[in-house]
Amino acid sequence: MRFEDLIEMQQLAVAQAVYERMGSVVSKSGDGLRAKVDEQVIGFYEATGAKNYDINIAGQKVGTMGVTVSKESERTVLDLTDADALDAWLATDEGVDAIGQWATDHLRQFVNDYVRDTGEIPPGVTPRTVVDPPRVKGTTLRVEPAKVARALRGELPTAVAGLLGGA
Repeated sequence: MRFEDLIEMQQLAVAQAVYERMGSVVSKSGDGLRAKVDEQVIGFYEATGAKNYDINIAGQKVGTMGVTVSKESERTVLDLTDADALDAWLATDEGVDAIGQWATDHLRQFVNDYVRDTGEIPPGVTPRTVVDPPRVKGTTLRVEPAKVARALRGELPTAVAGLLGGA
């Protein structure tokens, strides 16, 4: 029986059954096939820098898989370059009021928060720009179901081939 010969409710039942069985296979989490392939493709990117890959079945291109990478980003970090100058500032009324007990326990966080909140850089602290390199954000997968069906012609049950649009 061909997929197209089924009534819509039957086609829906076939589609839902395939969907439920395939859900764990295409999941990006756990031990699914997609998670394993994502790991491999990210490994290829890290080793070679190549981001995009054609997916071929029986010599026919049926889709692509790629790695998505963040853009390089830039941020400012504050380096403590003169502890004596910072200590002198902390001894002023402004410094004492600003730091409080919490800052005593978390000096780096205090300085970062103070600069962020006030825009003022206290003595003894020097801003430094840090460039974060691009990082892998994930992968993309684009597959043309009809092309998969054509590439696997005769290898798929007719109902599944029909569902893919290649029967």
